[in-house]
Amino acid sequence: MKTDLDVSTQAQAACCQKALSCSSGRRETICKVTELMLGEALMIQCGEKLLCHYKESFGSWAICTCSTRKELYIECGI
Repeated sequence: MKTDLDVSTQAQAACCQKALSCSSGRRETICKVTELMLGEALMIQCGEKLLCHYKESFGSWAICTCSTRKELYIECGI
């Protein structure tokens, strides 16, 4: 299932190392969202050890700063 995303959101994700697989239907590499903090921060759990420009450490937690991933989670529940 291909998901239509806001053009500006896709433009912000231009340096995605996973080639926007989360919005193309190839979601096997997508990080699992464990919680949405304050409607802003996506707390994630990643199965891969891939270095990602959008993954930030917050103590023992990982936060995803990718606007495309956030939009998919909030709008589509993915």
